Amino acid sequence: MSRSRLAVALLVLSTGAGSAWAVSGELKCADAIASHGRKYFKTRFRAFSKCENRQAAGQVVSCGPADPLVAPLLSSAATRLTNALTSKCFDPTVATLNAQGRIGLPCQSVTTTAALITCITDDAHGANADALITTTYDAAGAIADADVRKCQATVAKEARKYADARQKYRRGCDFRLSQGLIAGPCPDAATQAAFDTALGNFVLRVGLRCTDATVTDPTIDFGFPCDEFADKTFDRVPATNNNSIPPLDRLVRCVAAAAAGDADLGLETAYPLREAAFAYGVAAGDATDSSFMAWTRADAPGAVTLEVATDAAFTSIVDTQNLNAAGADDNTVKADVTGLAASTTYYYRFTQGLGTSRTGKILTAPVSASTAPFTFAWTGDSNAFFRPFNVLEQITSRSPDAWLYIGDTIYGDDPRSGTGEAANKADFYTKYKENRQDASLRDLLAAVGTYTIWDDHEVTNDFYGTDSAIGALLGDGNQAFRDYMPLRENGGDAMQLYRSFKWGDVAEFFLIDARQYRSAQATVTEPACISMGEPVVLPGATCQAEIDNPARTYLGATQLAWLENGLQSSTATWKFVMNGPLISTLLFQPYDRWDGYTAERFALLDFIATNDVRNVIFLSTDIHAAIVNNVVDLPGLSPGPRIREMVSGAIGMDPIFRELPASILPLVPALPSFFPSIQWFDIDRFNVATVSVDQTQADLTYYDNTGGVLKTYAIPAS
Repeated sequence: MSRSRLAVALLVLSTGAGSAWAVSGELKCADAIASHGRKYFKTRFRAFSKCENRQAAGQVVSCGPADPLVAPLLSSAATRLTNALTSKCFDPTVATLNAQGRIGLPCQSVTTTAALITCITDDAHGANADALITTTYDAAGAIADADVRKCQATVAKEARKYADARQKYRRGCDFRLSQGLIAGPCPDAATQAAFDTALGNFVLRVGLRCTDATVTDPTIDFGFPCDEFADKTFDRVPATNNNSIPPLDRLVRCVAAAAAGDADLGLETAYPLREAAFAYGVAAGDATDSSFMAWTRADAPGAVTLEVATDAAFTSIVDTQNLNAAGADDNTVKADVTGLAASTTYYYRFTQGLGTSRTGKILTAPVSASTAPFTFAWTGDSNAFFRPFNVLEQITSRSPDAWLYIGDTIYGDDPRSGTGEAANKADFYTKYKENRQDASLRDLLAAVGTYTIWDDHEVTNDFYGTDSAIGALLGDGNQAFRDYMPLRENGGDAMQLYRSFKWGDVAEFFLIDARQYRSAQATVTEPACISMGEPVVLPGATCQAEIDNPARTYLGATQLAWLENGLQSSTATWKFVMNGPLISTLLFQPYDRWDGYTAERFALLDFIATNDVRNVIFLSTDIHAAIVNNVVDLPGLSPGPRIREMVSGAIGMDPIFRELPASILPLVPALPSFFPSIQWFDIDRFNVATVSVDQTQADLTYYDNTGGVLKTYAIPAS
């Protein structure tokens, strides 16, 4: 390594911004996994796509690994992979990488070269290639129309090329980061630009071969997650009920997202990129105009030092704190950093012994009278089963001033990730660590100041805090959430999570707790809301009467009064209510949303209307969909200013389209006619949203995991 490269590597190691490798043999092995895993993915996809094209032409009946033309190609690809990895990945090297946490999903448990090769062919790159084949070829029979066949073959070919490009460029970035040659995170600007070019080529080439007519021809069939691409996304033409997104555009967007996801999974195997020290990263949050909270998890109990500076080189240190990582808190530490300047970027890092964390940064809020515009992002719902959370890269790369992480920050009750269901505080800690193993989440938490609130899965599905049966679990889940999030705790009631913060005089944010103080759902208290052990899809009269019961509460009297008073007294132009379950009406199974507590929902909305509280927008998550609802309304509401709801997410969780009751699925194409105030929706895609806001307008932009813009929407202030 040259002197200049060595200097860069040492700087990266000293600041903790990267993760340079101590042994070159380990790096060679990891890069071989990325390089030759990518080649196996490409060859396997080509082999099956050739067979699928012959099937579409009526030349073969079915395609599978035993097909006489597919089998030798797969065998040859496996042989090349075996030869490459056995020359670079020896058993001790694989075992060392495993022990260091440097082999990622789904091969993180392998300890031998043979097991690694089998994992790549069967569970990682091979499975990812098969998933993309299913997306692009799902028809079982011949396609008579030659133009339709050519369209499908082009979609598949270009999807493979786009996926290959993402693996190629991501591998290059991760390799440079692992050497300590760049500070990260990956993808960096150059890599993102390469991604954008590859995506543009995919869109262009598919558009040259396919039309709206060919992609909707009844003889063509695309598979998961594009099996119902025509109905899962909608954008209303103004004043009409027409969808302004052409079918070809909807298909291209869906296949690109699927190809990006399958490709990124492959690189996760080779480069999970865990830090050398403070392996679960750093975070900062709850910034005011003079303070913020700094967080990390130490690698061991004991003394930890926090340094805060106004420059990334830490030549101008403004605060040093001596902290203690306690085993009882799972070695997490938090510190309140005070006496800071408003609208200023601060850098922070932790040390323990010889280990130094990566460097984090945060922007303090402006002074309360500031009218300066700013940008923030919001999304939620991050289930470790769906890692990597690469859609979060669309926030990190855009460097907003703040990120609001709204609800279901873990899925403590979902065993699919392999860590079971959380039954105590230690289990919840495991779930948080499982999520923090994700590089995209760690990168975002280190790069952008965070404000966060929980929803139900930090404890258990659809929980209500007045349920005495979950008292211990609620306490453990609450404690673990506070231990792993950089939030400022309430000195009078440590378990209280709801709070607000201002960003100058432009916006005030209200983070509400929709779980801890609510009454039981109507499905618990009224048998008529249950049928055959499941919630009734459309409540009958008896069930609805319980839903309408005014004695039932959603926020609790104290929190509701706090929210109403805060909205009414706020001097900020915009009032954003950071919400979990939707306040908009969705008709079906309303029990866990605001819809299931109609008296309190009406009371809050009517309070906003009758008190002329302007520019209130609910920014919600929970439902695993992207939605723009231009008017939150209900019968009998007093005349008043318009109330809107915007929904973002999921980061990684089953989209709502995959969770809809069977009786609702046939109605999906008609959803726009049922909800005339909904301007746009996308109900089967991971997504994030950013908001650029000033005193006259708020501009929303939704992104998917490709970096593609799904929707822009401008909201004028009133």
